[in-house]
Amino acid sequence: MRCPNCGGETDANLRFCRHCGERIDHIQQNGQMPNGQPGGESSPYSRGGGNNYNPYSGHGNGGRSPGDILMIAIGTVLALAAVGIAVFIMTHMVGDGGTVTKKDSSVSVESEKAESKNSGKTVAPTKEGASAKPTETPTETPTEPPTATPTEPPTATPIPQLAASYSCGSTPGVIASLFKVTITDGEASSELHQKEGNYDNSPQMMYDGDSVTSWQHGTEGNGTGQQLRFTFNTASIRAICFKLGNWRTPDLYRQNSRPSRMQLTLGGETVNVSFTDSMQNHYIVFNRPVLAADILITITAAYDGIDFNDCCISEMELFAE
Repeated sequence: MRCPNCGGETDANLRFCRHCGERIDHIQQNGQMPNGQPGGESSPYSRGGGNNYNPYSGHGNGGRSPGDILMIAIGTVLALAAVGIAVFIMTHMVGDGGTVTKKDSSVSVESEKAESKNSGKTVAPTKEGASAKPTETPTETPTEPPTATPTEPPTATPIPQLAASYSCGSTPGVIASLFKVTITDGEASSELHQKEGNYDNSPQMMYDGDSVTSWQHGTEGNGTGQQLRFTFNTASIRAICFKLGNWRTPDLYRQNSRPSRMQLTLGGETVNVSFTDSMQNHYIVFNRPVLAADILITITAAYDGIDFNDCCISEMELFAE
């Protein structure tokens, strides 16, 4: 038969037209057209006008096509799946005590705090959705004081005595191969100026080649601490000869003071020497040459004179290689 509404060919056994979706069973029963026309009330899917659309139009199964049935089935499965997922989420996010825990965490913040007590770490409370980061508690590692490595004291290398001094009435054999150094000038910390007699007691009297003349100090005391300096052309000094005391006469030798110990500095080296109390030549022989251009003499001790404390030295001679 033809649909009275759209004129399309349709099956007379169907309740709705397969083309426009209008009910045709009412039309057949009442003999009226839809929308106020003979045939009864309009279809619930009519859009008000000619070719109305009916989503349930089709063949078989009460007017629904196989495609419609498939869509309905898929929609039902999806709805059931959504309900199942919602139930699963709610049951896994709510604990026994009703406390909501984080979705991606298997323990609550309270559990993390309990574990942090055993691990020595402090877990700071975090906002919902933020991950709790353990804070390392710094622990001081006891440091042992550095062990001092014992160092062995340096082995003292024996230093041979720079010079040997001795007194004798004759010249030592070593001096025979040396030459005498010419002293060019001399100065002293003090000298004696006598009121009577025409005596020169300056340090130049020590290298004038005359044993009768002598240098005599002119301050209080027996001469300890007095200094004399003599200059000469640079030479390798090997020996020195002193005539200590006043050699004008043996009596004057005893009457005046004379050095008993002296410190000699030359060429940056220092040597301390001692003398016997005798009116003889006193030699200082170095065990190696000492390159020098001057010599400083410091009297560190003296023999007292019987009558006078004027410390005297009659002569000094320098010998070099």
